[in-house]
Amino acid sequence: MDVADRDVQLPGGRVLRALEAGAAGAPAVIYFHSTPQSRLVHRPWLDALAAAGIGVLSWDRPGYGGSTPQPGRQVADVAADAVAVADAAGLGQFAVWGVGGGGPHALACAAMLPDRVLAAAVVEPVAPVDAAGLDWSAGMAAGNVEEFTLALAGRGKLASALAQATGQLAAVNAEQVADVFGAGLPARDREVLSSPQVAAFLLACLREGLTAGPEGWIEDDLAFVAPWGVDLAGTRVPVTLWHGQQDWPTPASHARWLADTIPDAELRLVAEEGALSVIFRHASEVIGWLSAHLPNRR
Repeated sequence: MDVADRDVQLPGGRVLRALEAGAAGAPAVIYFHSTPQSRLVHRPWLDALAAAGIGVLSWDRPGYGGSTPQPGRQVADVAADAVAVADAAGLGQFAVWGVGGGGPHALACAAMLPDRVLAAAVVEPVAPVDAAGLDWSAGMAAGNVEEFTLALAGRGKLASALAQATGQLAAVNAEQVADVFGAGLPARDREVLSSPQVAAFLLACLREGLTAGPEGWIEDDLAFVAPWGVDLAGTRVPVTLWHGQQDWPTPASHARWLADTIPDAELRLVAEEGALSVIFRHASEVIGWLSAHLPNRR
């Protein structure tokens, strides 16, 4: 599958750096990257989408990679960006696929763009911080709790902490990925990180996303702990959520809450998987589900 980048000009002067892959006119999936990553899509996923006759569209969220920052953005703001990028690519209807921090953005598009979105696949999502009845931080990794606590306190201390983290991550090489990111992870996640192909992809995606600094990461975190501006209960398109029960960054209670809140959503809890392993080991299952909800498949 051929891959090309393009800069999409938005009203007001913002730019989104987008990735397009696949034949023009093919059914397509919009992919929403995790936090903090970028528009890059894992090559085996591109190959699987191509084999299914599906194109893919992705972009750096504001502040990441080549995209203009948008301080103060809400999760809901992604819907307008999705329309702009899809229109620029000549794309009418599409499915959405969100991973990690991309999950809330995929869900926002599903809820807010019922005439454009055909279905939403979400893997390892986080729920809104004000989710009624959810103990939001219970069972969450200590590092995530610390990061989101800083976000709840405002931009200042969060920006300082993430600037320091960005500098540290810039020094990581491919041979160090498993050690740096695998500490404390379940065995299945460490196995995934031991793959040179996965390690190289994660490192490239991270470096591309943080090439201009931590602004996108900061904006994501602030958006996650603020009101999303999305009526999830009003979603009217098919939604399936995948979550590993061995996950520690974001507890499975978040996926359960989302599945209970979104009408007719299906939840696929995978007992033996962690966060990374469910993302990488179940991608073919996700792509198969998306393919079943797109027209004119090969």
